[in-house]
Amino acid sequence: MCIILPCKTIKKMKKRLLLLSAVMGLTGMTFAQKLALYEEFSGENCAPCAAYNPGLMSLLFSPGNENKVVLVKYQSPIPSAGPIYGQNTSDVQNRMSYYSVNFAPMGLLNGTRVGSGANQGNIVLTTQGMIDAAALESTPFTIQVGTPTITGNQFSLPVTVTATSAASYNNLKLRVALIEDLNYATAPGTNGETEFHHVVRKMYPAPAGTAVQSSFTLGQSQSFTITGEIPGYVSAEQARSFVVWVQNDDNKEVLQAAKSGNLPAAANAISSEGITVANKIQCGSSATYNATVTIKNTGTTALTSAQIYYKAGNNAYQQQPWSGNLAPGATTTVNLSIPVSDLGAITLTDSVAMPNGQADAWPDNNVTATTVYLLNNDEKPLPQTHDFETLKPEWVGIGGNGGVPFFQANVATFLTSQIGGSGYDGSAAAITFPCYSIGSGATGFFALPKTAMPAGAKALDFYVAYCQYQNENDKLEVVYSTDCGATWTSLWSKQGAQLATRGASTSFFKPSSNSEWRKESVDVSNVPAGARIAFKATSAYGNNIYIDNVTLRTGSTTSINDLVNEGSISLYPSPASNELNVAIDMKQAAEVTFAVYNALGQEVMVEKQSLATGKQTATLNVSQLAAGVYILNIGNGEGAVQHKFIKE
Repeated sequence: MCIILPCKTIKKMKKRLLLLSAVMGLTGMTFAQKLALYEEFSGENCAPCAAYNPGLMSLLFSPGNENKVVLVKYQSPIPSAGPIYGQNTSDVQNRMSYYSVNFAPMGLLNGTRVGSGANQGNIVLTTQGMIDAAALESTPFTIQVGTPTITGNQFSLPVTVTATSAASYNNLKLRVALIEDLNYATAPGTNGETEFHHVVRKMYPAPAGTAVQSSFTLGQSQSFTITGEIPGYVSAEQARSFVVWVQNDDNKEVLQAAKSGNLPAAANAISSEGITVANKIQCGSSATYNATVTIKNTGTTALTSAQIYYKAGNNAYQQQPWSGNLAPGATTTVNLSIPVSDLGAITLTDSVAMPNGQADAWPDNNVTATTVYLLNNDEKPLPQTHDFETLKPEWVGIGGNGGVPFFQANVATFLTSQIGGSGYDGSAAAITFPCYSIGSGATGFFALPKTAMPAGAKALDFYVAYCQYQNENDKLEVVYSTDCGATWTSLWSKQGAQLATRGASTSFFKPSSNSEWRKESVDVSNVPAGARIAFKATSAYGNNIYIDNVTLRTGSTTSINDLVNEGSISLYPSPASNELNVAIDMKQAAEVTFAVYNALGQEVMVEKQSLATGKQTATLNVSQLAAGVYILNIGNGEGAVQHKFIKE
């Protein structure tokens, strides 16, 4: 839906401004031409943002609007955090709190949400009439932005605020944002966007801004010198500039805005465009990885020499010179052979420097890295166990399709997702695959140590916790490889509702009790000798998968399916009024826990009953539950199964 200001409304607004000007003229007051500020809160994982942004950009950048409005865009974590947001988290969060942003895409003109009604703030409500009206708003200030001085990654920006009439405010702030136009070959998030205009990369000296004096006389000026560091994630090749605005924090009104020219490129500059390795997974006590580094001349003169530095893990940098003739903007590749002797996930880092024998004028885009994996070929005896409370570097998280490491691969600090007592039996840690935050189709692995597999029955036991976001089919598999991870064969697989251990939730999922964990036991008796077993996860952009207390052992499988005939479970009546009956076929006698969760994933009822072998019926008193849809979690010490029911 679009809201268009009628011509009559615009005429009335102009008439008021003319009348206001006439009155001010009688008292010696004049007002400056206003450059309106449009602030958009978007997100690289936000599907509506991708749908609506092209139309908004076309409108804001229409010929003639460059003198009426300037855009600044904040990449928000709505519905989930993306990589651009991750580079400037604190500034974006501060502005989201300032405006109470709770959805995306949201637009504000001069500090006020665009449009009106229930959808106020939605960028689709933005019209040319609104831009025209915002530019016609009265303002007692002009802002002059001088030419920034840049030395390396340090800058100094002169700004002068001048009053075109006497003015008095209680809480004025000068805010300065470095903006950048970002262009990607492939979408950095999940919504398919590759172009991001006027993205706020940093605010100076902070999002809170700099205090402006409380009163001005006619013609009085206040000068500022804004200094700071341009972040390393900002490219010298993209269009970069500063947007400056004066804002009244009492009512959030933006009184005036201004934009600097684009920042200049350096004469001698070089960047690393990335390091790639063809065979990232190798097995043995040591290995040599053949890497390719792409360097780019980001300066304005030809690049004829440079130094390439590289290292594995925390080892010292090695050096390799480069010479050639690289035109401004051109790229070339350099081959490196990097030896690795540390087991596990290892970071290979490259750094480029000394373009044409001089210090790089823009050093912060010189370093890139990639992760490789060295898996120990020494076979471990059974059993192999891991509760993830302490570091075992031979249990390795491996990045899969989409470059996503399975769980946490940063073994230098922690191998697991620190979930603060949410692990099985209240433990502090469990390995995690964060489907809540990564796009559909991304995969990852978690490899167990290579283990001697004697003849006879063998099983892999583990506890899993997962809930769907809505109806997504995030998948967990047990796989094995006989060729050091080049290919994997699936042994066991569950996804979506079959994998879930509780009801769906649109909140970031962390298990809250043992009732949200289920024990799985997978028969691995037929895994070939010499093979390596791993977990594999595939995201459907749903919610998080957790695994805890893993054991690879001899013997047959044990899980809830060995105690309960899962296919026999039925719930009646539906909908239930006061009592809910659960028909269940018990393979052996056991104590069974019945836990009820509401639509928010909150446990609202729990009851334990001892059931004998054979077909049994458990009756639950649900009279105190409010009407709605619930998930019944049926479990015991070996795991749980879930069934939905309706309370009338």
